[in-house]
Amino acid sequence: AVRVAVDGHGGGSDADSSVGWSTGIASAYGGSTDQYTPNPGITATGDVCDDWSMGVAVPMAWPNYRSYFGRTVEISYNGMTMEEAFALIDCIPDCRIPDGAPVHYGHRTLENGDIYFVSNQSDRTIEVTPEFRVTGKQPELWSAATGDIRKLPAFEQKGGATAVPMKLAPYESAFVVFFDAAGQPSDGGVEANYPTPVQIARLDGPWTVDFLDKVRGPKEPVVFEALTDWTTNSDDLIKYYSGTAVYKSSFKLDAAPDGNHILIDLGDFVAMARVKVNGQDAGGLWTAPYTLDITDLVKAGDNEVEIEVVNTWLNRLIGDLNLPEAKRTTWAAINSWKADSPLQKAGLFGPVVIESVDYAE
Repeated sequence: AVRVAVDGHGGGSDADSSVGWSTGIASAYGGSTDQYTPNPGITATGDVCDDWSMGVAVPMAWPNYRSYFGRTVEISYNGMTMEEAFALIDCIPDCRIPDGAPVHYGHRTLENGDIYFVSNQSDRTIEVTPEFRVTGKQPELWSAATGDIRKLPAFEQKGGATAVPMKLAPYESAFVVFFDAAGQPSDGGVEANYPTPVQIARLDGPWTVDFLDKVRGPKEPVVFEALTDWTTNSDDLIKYYSGTAVYKSSFKLDAAPDGNHILIDLGDFVAMARVKVNGQDAGGLWTAPYTLDITDLVKAGDNEVEIEVVNTWLNRLIGDLNLPEAKRTTWAAINSWKADSPLQKAGLFGPVVIESVDYAE
């Protein structure tokens, strides 16, 4: 049995007016009242209340009930699961996620469309095909991290829903938005929605790295022949550095973008990064996928790249514990770390590559 708590929105106080109200609920669920005859396998005890959930109870347990504010109804399904009960009234899931998929979602309905928030709850890249309870509209991908918007050309209309093949990086979140009328869908599956980029340049080094905190870091910029973890550096000013460092390098393009999108992929870093290309801000990153669209910032010939990376203050706290107290520059009211505590990876690890990708417009 399931107990349904009701907040009350007003409703009929006799059977006739309540049945009229329930008819509207039945229609909202996509059927006519002719479909909803009393079902001997389902009963309701107590007076049926004025609540949206009675879209389930009313069609299956009517007639001759009364509705009141603030009442609670106990619905007995006599062995039926909730899925079977909703199937009985043709109410499909708002968003059907395949069994076992580590995905959570949220949904907001607007006057002109629907917005779904989809989140990968795992530490691995996944491919999944959610079925959204929307029909006749074109799915679009709105990046939760960068705000980039593009169409998802591959989708399928099925049973009152739209199935959209998706690929999500570890812990990635994205909005799937339905506003415009649907066009002709592609049959390319997830590959059509997430085409494979082509590498057109790679920034292997050398990198000039300027540690901005001159009190606790190197006084002058340092040249890195390759991208490495700061904590593996032999210089304690880098090994225990906490703060911001700016990496500078360049790459060359034979020609300007010809319609494809140009991306910069940072590979990996800890903990946050912000990118400039040719002196113009390309955006910030703190979660996978570590890519930014730089199509409007690049040009034929040489292109300058600045990547600002910031880590946490953990390594500095540990580093200071290895110094005489008079030379320490940090303190904390509660410090659970010790001089030999493991350091947190820090800096830009790469590989940093420039890619070209053809998104369907």
